[in-house]
Amino acid sequence: MDVSVDCCQTLGRLELSVWKRGARCRIAGTILPPGLDHDHDRANTTTAPPTTTIATVEVPKLVGMGLATAKAALADRGLRATVRYRSTDRYPAGTVISQSRRTGAGVLPDSRITMVVAKAPPPPTTAPPPPTTTPTRNCDPSYPDICLDPDAVDYDCAGGSGDGPRYVDGPIRVRPPDPFDLDREGDGWGCERG
Repeated sequence: MDVSVDCCQTLGRLELSVWKRGARCRIAGTILPPGLDHDHDRANTTTAPPTTTIATVEVPKLVGMGLATAKAALADRGLRATVRYRSTDRYPAGTVISQSRRTGAGVLPDSRITMVVAKAPPPPTTAPPPPTTTPTRNCDPSYPDICLDPDAVDYDCAGGSGDGPRYVDGPIRVRPPDPFDLDREGDGWGCERG
């Protein structure tokens, strides 16, 4: 009985470590009939694994296209779009300004291509104009209808017997404490006769 070990060892995964002339040898799940020579066995049992070819799709140039046109170009090629927006005043709003895969790159069908699309920048924020204020007048609060300077030496009623140096045309309302003594009667009105 001739025993040859190298036959089964050179043909692939060995389930039976000894090959006997006239017996069967199981190699990688295949039962070989007896009487096959080494070259014939090797030719029939050692095959390359099948190659699978997956077709790729070429990424189109999207930069410069409008968003709707770019989405349609991707859909025509079986690709999906993801959109991100960036505020810019360098490009018209709605224009693709960059893409995630370079133009001409081969990608698998149904791949996602991210596009960055220009959007109009927000209007500049300007502070509201300050409220128009009249300059703060330094007026004595005892005389609400007229502005009398509280730092003046004296006010007298125009046409009266006072010596000024400043004069007021009346009548005017007067509130206490009446520092210029324009309401001599104390009735809340000053310079009533003049």
